[in-house]
Formats: sequence, C-alpha cells, structure tokens
Amino acid sequence: MIQQYCIKEAAAPGFRVYQARVKVKNPSYASSMDVAIFAKSVAMARQLLIAQYGRDAVISNVVEIA
Repeated sequence: MIQQYCIKEAAAPGFRVYQARVKVKNPSYASSMDVAIFAKSVAMARQLLIAQYGRDAVISNVVEIA
C-alpha cells in the first residue's frame, strides 16, 4: 500500500511568500535562479536575499505569490 503525504507550509502571522529572480556573479561563472522567501514586505524580502546571496547579487522581480 502506497501512502501519500501532503506537506503544507505555513507562514508565521504577518509573513507572506515572495518570489524573486536572483543573479549570482562569481569570477568563474554567473547563475540566475528563481527563489521564494518568507518576509513581511518586499523591502524585507530584498534585505534577506542580499544577506543570503551577497551585495554583488542582482535581485529583481520581487513579487508576492502567497
């Protein structure tokens, strides 16, 4: 018998889910990816992404998705 599990993510009160495009630069490569992050505002999401990926990362298209 196969059991199915449902993973349900819930944000803490006041937090929302934001999506952004992050371009990471490195001397040997550059990579662009879509990321999701829990934050209270667009500004907070941008600050958290800068803290995670560094000031050299290009962060664009920060939008609320949930």
